[in-house]
Amino acid sequence: TGKLSVHIADAVILASGGAKGITAELAQTIAKTTGARLALISRSTSDDNAVRRTLSLFAKAGITAQHWSCDVTNAGDVATTVRQIERTYGQVSAVLHGAGTSLPTSFSEATFERLWACIAPKAVGLQNLLAACPPSRLKAVHVVTSVLGHTGMLRQADYAFANAWASGAVAEIARVYPD
Repeated sequence: TGKLSVHIADAVILASGGAKGITAELAQTIAKTTGARLALISRSTSDDNAVRRTLSLFAKAGITAQHWSCDVTNAGDVATTVRQIERTYGQVSAVLHGAGTSLPTSFSEATFERLWACIAPKAVGLQNLLAACPPSRLKAVHVVTSVLGHTGMLRQADYAFANAWASGAVAEIARVYPD
């Protein structure tokens, strides 16, 4: 939800799960469009080849970006990381929450631990990010979800639930913070 104005050079976008995959691509597009700086957080270490490749691509595109290793399901880790980001770049302007885990599994193989491993990055991760970056001070909150949150998919009930929950959370954020 929300709108991030075009060409806000001082904007800082915190992108969870932003060092790889679709979230990295979305972050890159947003940064190119707005001139914002990117604070990428993920469970990966900064010396991970995919993270290094993403940072290199961003640098070649003229995007200012840095990666911090952070587990979004750990509130203390998120709070500490946000403080580090804000010391480096200034106050976070927007959150792009793309962290997630897909663990396709049959019902007979499903365990609570496996279910929680899929739901926690989306649900607890979003709660922790918004505790560290209150929505009242953000210009935008965007959550990357999957169509599976609406359609479902064989062996993906946990992933569908996590994405449906995230979609509902974003609707609630938009209701409470309409501007």
